[in-house]
Amino acid sequence: MAFENILFESNGHHLNGNKVEVEAPDFFPYLIRDQIIEAITSKKENYNLKPIFYTELDTISVIKYRQETMLDLEIPISQADFSTFAKKLRKMYELLSGAHKSFYTYERQRLFFDAASIYLNAIIVLKNQLSTASLKSVGLMELQEFLTEFTNSSAFLLLTGDTKDLLAELDEVTYCIHVKDLRIEVRPTIGGKPYSKEVEYTFKIFEREPEKDYKIEFLRDQGISYVQASILEGVAQLYPNTFQNLEDYNKDHKKILNKTLKIFDREIQFYMAYLDYISVLKTTGLQFC
Repeated sequence: MAFENILFESNGHHLNGNKVEVEAPDFFPYLIRDQIIEAITSKKENYNLKPIFYTELDTISVIKYRQETMLDLEIPISQADFSTFAKKLRKMYELLSGAHKSFYTYERQRLFFDAASIYLNAIIVLKNQLSTASLKSVGLMELQEFLTEFTNSSAFLLLTGDTKDLLAELDEVTYCIHVKDLRIEVRPTIGGKPYSKEVEYTFKIFEREPEKDYKIEFLRDQGISYVQASILEGVAQLYPNTFQNLEDYNKDHKKILNKTLKIFDREIQFYMAYLDYISVLKTTGLQFC
């Protein structure tokens, strides 16, 4: 069977095809289940997990499918693997959001490229970790097969190759900035001495134990400034081919996120949220099956 999701068996039966309960059933408050689900999902609100907990399961096989998956995930190494995967995808979404909000072309293109790089790394690392894991659940074994096939697909290999090639080009970009009064000029690096290491060493001399900071930290935009954007335009003039390749990369790989993995990223948090919740209760001696 082809992997579809991690909540139901791969037989065409999935959450989006069921009657999803957006609100808690009427009987939940009488069993305090609404409070329990609130506590389980409170730290993962971005994933919108409550409808999954509200939706009734209509077959024993689905319950068994989830229990087997949960047993595999109870292994600390497995939890760490999926937690790392989730963190990387959250970072990817942050970068894509930043790219969408950016006013500057080169910043927008580089943020998209960085998001794609993180996405590829997250998939490859998870695939490698699962390949050495002793999995017993149908769901995670099917996920392992899916990742193996997906990472060997022509589309994934093309994205990986293009990303590797472009990263090598970007790593070769060097430049100097000449500042005089209010004028900034971007110049090629010609035998100039890099001062970054010296600056780092100088500041390291004054390092000491951090003291408590009572200053109020104001929120600020995470994007680059107008000055930084202007410098980037100057750098692009020095490396027209590299920045053209960056533009082409953005055009050729507009939609990088696989639909199945997007669904999985949310659904796996159903298990992770529950395991996080009961981990505290287990320290009191309570047993869970």
